[in-house]
Amino acid sequence: MIESFDNSLLFRCSALGNIVTKSGKLTDGAMTYLDELFIGAVYGVRKEAYGKALEKGVVCEPEARAMLNHLYPDNFIKKVSESKKNDYLIGTSDVIIDGIVYDIKNAYDLFTFGKATLSHIYEWQLRGYMMLYDIPKARLFYCLCDMPDYLIAQEQKSMFYRERKWMSMEDPDYLEACEVLHYAHKYSNMEIWERFKIWEIERTEESEEKIIKCVKQAREYLNSLLKEHNDRIAYNKQLLKL
Repeated sequence: MIESFDNSLLFRCSALGNIVTKSGKLTDGAMTYLDELFIGAVYGVRKEAYGKALEKGVVCEPEARAMLNHLYPDNFIKKVSESKKNDYLIGTSDVIIDGIVYDIKNAYDLFTFGKATLSHIYEWQLRGYMMLYDIPKARLFYCLCDMPDYLIAQEQKSMFYRERKWMSMEDPDYLEACEVLHYAHKYSNMEIWERFKIWEIERTEESEEKIIKCVKQAREYLNSLLKEHNDRIAYNKQLLKL
């Protein structure tokens, strides 16, 4: 049984963007995230984040790291295996090259790649890593890797049932559409310089003060949820004289 969300509760860098806000105060969205975190902590369950974009990111991580290796031929880049933590955060960066923290992300397709910007979630993940590793710069390496064939096959099957315009999966028009879809998710024919974007940010004292402030507020909010939870249980027992 959880007695308190005290200073031992550390937030993962990848989740920082859920609680850090421009105003430095918890928003409705931040509290919704913390509500789910509370339920997971108290009942031992969690809301799984899963989808085809996330799956591609996990499966293609070695290929993305190989692309980064190609750009730094004098360095053999290995995934960082050691987690870091301080009084507020815990996390493991992907790689560190020449004193710069890198986080690697995979674009789902050319369309998501083309319109991508440095999101709030990614920015604060990088800021968390800089704080943990005591490093002044961080970069997001956002790349475009070939989609694995089994994921393309899933997309092709989804297309068949979604479009509902082919009589069977042997329909020549459907097979042609599958070929087009397969080609649309393969990028090895592109120049490597076209297949990645890099955003660089620098460590600031202001951002780390905001991290500390928001983590403290998040702990206070979780403790308020815990009090409500315990009060409700006590009331139920009293009401039924248990």
